[in-house]
Amino acid sequence: REGELLFVSPSYCKTFDKTQDELLGKKFIPLVHEEDKDAVAKTLDKVHRPPYTGHVEERAMTKDGWRWQSWANTAVLDEENEVESIVAVGRDINNQKQAEKTLVESEKKHREMIANISDVIGILDIDGTIKYKSPNIKKWFDWRPEDLVGTDGWETVHPDDLDRVQTEFFTLLKKENSTTTVEYRYKCKDGSYKMIELTAVNLLKDSIVSGILINYHDITERKRAEEDKKRLQTQLHQAQK
Repeated sequence: REGELLFVSPSYCKTFDKTQDELLGKKFIPLVHEEDKDAVAKTLDKVHRPPYTGHVEERAMTKDGWRWQSWANTAVLDEENEVESIVAVGRDINNQKQAEKTLVESEKKHREMIANISDVIGILDIDGTIKYKSPNIKKWFDWRPEDLVGTDGWETVHPDDLDRVQTEFFTLLKKENSTTTVEYRYKCKDGSYKMIELTAVNLLKDSIVSGILINYHDITERKRAEEDKKRLQTQLHQAQK
């Protein structure tokens, strides 16, 4: 079922930089990249059963090196409904695959970068509903993005800070591209609170973000240090009296 090449088009010959005489009678699978041979073999096996069709993407060694190709395969049946041959229509998808690879690598790099920065990135809808949370929220606040996406963003704000934060938020909505920064207590998954500094930008009319873009980070230690410094200054002042 590996199948010999019974006919090849001129464009196919050009792709492989070979003549028809060099290709006709040759097995197809040996021309395929080692990592793709199983997928090709399974597809050919599938074509031998109803509905006698199969699609596969594979790399083949061409005159320009290994290139990705997409093949739509359809069986030709004899009078006894046995597979007599297979018609394979292929097209070069190498550029598409390279673009996909670049995108995957870019997304991986982006995820790794986000995972190792201290700022959590999020997007809120106009009513405060959470549309997106970056994965690194797990590292800093123990939430998973799926725990929060679709929920009311106000639920993570300490009740005593809620009015102040909402005032900043609704003021932000009044002007496109406006920015605000606010400090408040943020609820972690275990119910505890951490002090954060959050910056928000009104990008509701941005075609990509279409919401309020926020980024925030834990400033608990900074605030504690500020309080300690203030306390020491007070003690020093009292001691000097």
